[in-house]
Amino acid sequence: METLRATNSVDWGRICSDTFVPLEAATGASFEGRIEHVKLSSLGVSRVVCDPCRVARSDRAIRGAPSDDVLVNIVEAGTCTMSTGDGQAVLPAGVAALCDADRPYTLGFAAPGTVMTLQVPRSVLPRRSPRRIGALASTVASTTSSATVLRHFLHGVLEAGATGIGDVDELASTTVGLLSLVMTDADRQLHPPGEPLAPSAHFLLIRDFVDRHCTDSGLTVEQIARRHRVSRRYLENLFARHGGSPSAYLRAARLERARALLEADGRLPLVEVALRSGFSDVTTFGRAFRRAHGTTPGAWRR
Repeated sequence: METLRATNSVDWGRICSDTFVPLEAATGASFEGRIEHVKLSSLGVSRVVCDPCRVARSDRAIRGAPSDDVLVNIVEAGTCTMSTGDGQAVLPAGVAALCDADRPYTLGFAAPGTVMTLQVPRSVLPRRSPRRIGALASTVASTTSSATVLRHFLHGVLEAGATGIGDVDELASTTVGLLSLVMTDADRQLHPPGEPLAPSAHFLLIRDFVDRHCTDSGLTVEQIARRHRVSRRYLENLFARHGGSPSAYLRAARLERARALLEADGRLPLVEVALRSGFSDVTTFGRAFRRAHGTTPGAWRR
């Protein structure tokens, strides 16, 4: 992983331009910013941490250095203001915004902020993606599964970049698959029905769904399969590729919720812990907890 630092507008404009596309930067007199960057085949994954500033992709910069890249900016901290020819949008933490590098735009932070940025050549996007992506129309809320999974995955890529990237092609393929889902949530027309999804990306999406819905005691493997329009056999094979099963992952997710509740409140009745964690009754919860931890929930809490 490469880390670039700047303490003034000139250096900030330079390292932003070197990492992404030619940009013009404006900062205050006192400024600190850094970019952590990992190259993933033809993709770029970056974490941008900065004091108040503004960067702009101008018509002049586009004419001088045209680019066919798509940039995905996921706001991690602070609030970002994005301006394009379509207008202006305020992006709070958790929101992802897509934009074309061949269209003018401005990103600004009035206070210190952090942004995860994924830079992708349009040539690797799904074949039927439209030529233009409207930045302001293509925002995805933090509550959507696709943006959440992509953000966590990019974090993992950056962490791996500090120690050594593994299978770059597999990571790049998974990244593009997750990005396709973000584009779907941003604009349904960007991802036509039936577009194939890489199994690794599909696995991450389903796993995130289970993490968020495991407290529903009625959730079953069959419902997970139906929710994602796949057969149970496909779902079983998908999890088997990662050394497990959907039922085991669902049970582990519920047990993790239960463990957190046991740690947080020593007086919460065990039946309440069981129900809040997605177990149908305290007996089933007790058996599952003993198998996983070798002791009863009550003894574990004590």
